[in-house]
Amino acid sequence: MTEDPGSTKEVAEATKSVAEFSSKLLDFFTRACGDIVEDTFGIFADKVRAYRTKKQLEFVTEIENDCRMRGFVIEKKIPLRLAWPIVVHGAEEDNESLRNMWKRLFVNALDPSQASEIRKAFVSILQDLEPLDVILLDKLVKTTVFERTTTQYPAVTAKNVTQALVLDIRDVEAALDNLDRQGLASKYPLSGGVISDSSWTFGKGGYRCTELGLRLWCACSEEARSLELAREAQSKYRSEQEGMEEGKTS
Repeated sequence: MTEDPGSTKEVAEATKSVAEFSSKLLDFFTRACGDIVEDTFGIFADKVRAYRTKKQLEFVTEIENDCRMRGFVIEKKIPLRLAWPIVVHGAEEDNESLRNMWKRLFVNALDPSQASEIRKAFVSILQDLEPLDVILLDKLVKTTVFERTTTQYPAVTAKNVTQALVLDIRDVEAALDNLDRQGLASKYPLSGGVISDSSWTFGKGGYRCTELGLRLWCACSEEARSLELAREAQSKYRSEQEGMEEGKTS
């Protein structure tokens, strides 16, 4: 049986595409992560399909474009064990808000003006987040960190989030539960006292952002000074609180 010239040409073109995309990915990771054993990368390149590699190249191109938009060239190095999963999952993410979080996590880590860090936990946490989780994490940070004062600690509850976003309360409760499970949010009683896990109900308590949740939000934020601004807000709150305590004792 003779081989179809058309099929042979398609296979050759697909093979060429994989090689070209892999070469460009290797170049990017070498600049972003330092020296990489080319033989190791070659093993990977032999196993991936052209479509997936193309998506990954598109994603790293977006990263490089964002770096140029911020006005810096890639000089900082990121461990490959962290950089590679970000590109793999970011390239496969269809939801825009989650895709942007993956992208900004990488760009912020490369930005020399940023104090941002990539914690290993961030990669696994982002894999388990849904679009609604991202919306609620954003609300938690802005409400319980940036809007908090000594006279007002705005509550983030399933009820008020449901009303504000016009959502099914069961979806909101599931999202808040997931943020709590991931360590990004913590429960607190609305009327003082202590609520144990066994006595917890959504009607009795609210949620606040944890330190881990704040760090993830800042690491994936568009605002270059997000972590610095968050620390300023926390410092201002502590200063006001200390001033109130001194006023009570004087």
